[in-house]
Amino acid sequence: KWGYLQGKKNIQKLISNGTINRIMSLMNVIGLMVIGAMIATMIGITTPIKFGKSFVLQTTLDSIFPQMLPLAFTFGMFYLIKKKVNTAWIMVICIVGGILLSVLGIFS
Repeated sequence: KWGYLQGKKNIQKLISNGTINRIMSLMNVIGLMVIGAMIATMIGITTPIKFGKSFVLQTTLDSIFPQMLPLAFTFGMFYLIKKKVNTAWIMVICIVGGILLSVLGIFS
């Protein structure tokens, strides 16, 4: 019981002086950094498009903004979720779109 009372007293002290709000803000930033790292490492979208012998689109995109295509894909899915599109339709769009763009040679 003593540990509970001391913990309650300390939490109330953190709330009263605003420290808890700063901690929550810091945790939000760390969470967003983790999600960003997951996007960059877990979504593998590249494009094999080449123009001529020397211009490779994926190399150019990576030099401007590494992992731009996975980020754009993620923002597209986030947009669909914000528009309240059913998640089953989002899955169908991902699967059919991925197969179609792969067959067309746009994504690899």
